Amino acid sequence: MGDSRVKFWFNMFFTDLDLCPHVGRFIFDWWGDGDLFSETRMHESLDQTNRDKIKTYLDSGRVRVVTGREYSHRYFRPEGLNTTLVLNLDDDSFLNCQGLRSLLAAAAESNGKKIITFHNFTRSLATYGAARTEQHPCDASLGYDYEFPPHAWENPGSLKPLGAMVLPGLSLIPSLLFDVYEKRMPAGLLKEITKTVDCDDIALSVLTALENKETDSEAGIAVKLGEGGWFLWFDDGLGLWHRDNRRNARRQCLSTVLKAFKAEGIIDDRWLPHPISRLLVPSEELGQSEEVFPGITTG
Repeated sequence: MGDSRVKFWFNMFFTDLDLCPHVGRFIFDWWGDGDLFSETRMHESLDQTNRDKIKTYLDSGRVRVVTGREYSHRYFRPEGLNTTLVLNLDDDSFLNCQGLRSLLAAAAESNGKKIITFHNFTRSLATYGAARTEQHPCDASLGYDYEFPPHAWENPGSLKPLGAMVLPGLSLIPSLLFDVYEKRMPAGLLKEITKTVDCDDIALSVLTALENKETDSEAGIAVKLGEGGWFLWFDDGLGLWHRDNRRNARRQCLSTVLKAFKAEGIIDDRWLPHPISRLLVPSEELGQSEEVFPGITTG
């Protein structure tokens, strides 16, 4: 979380997540200046109710702040994280409690090694030479292309197959994948990501698909919202990637990640993540599966 979104995020979203019974604790990865919960910042950004809650939760451990991490390290396991699942939210996204239940329903059917998200947070990967359209030409110099999935309301048949990449900016992430990322990411690639930003999510997605290589090489599961669920992500012009051309930056990232993994022997020339073919419609009631997830940590 950065300085520019503290006031909006807390005043709009914190209370709803705080009241959600599936959320056990909050961990804020703080990139701003000074103390996230300094008296001055809380007075300027939080209402009295949230100020009182935060003070209590900091004492009890329900709220923790992680600081000083490199951009490329945000998918390292933070100190003190001991839950099986993490609801990972970028500071430009939000998910209500009923929406979280939809993700939990999918997680209950997963193998525990996949990122759980919604259709909107999948992206397509294509190699140069594949059939292209005029709207989506592939840059031969990079070798790979990056596309958005079809809109969910266009044609139900167009939802399958989904993209081969899952963006974790609004997702449930099994915490073991943080260990996979930290262990398998090449040091040179971590340095490159810190320099260029907007690339670690693609790296995590590819490593997750690789973790599932023995079964289906899929990075995640895309799920439809159950009744009453909603999510939000917004473009306020304050994101890190606004300093670059978005599409070109993502193409560069995809090419950089796959080439680095090949150079390190993590993948060979033939392997690529498989498209996500499962689109689950969760049951409206979790029933017994609720007991499997006594607490979710938000990231």
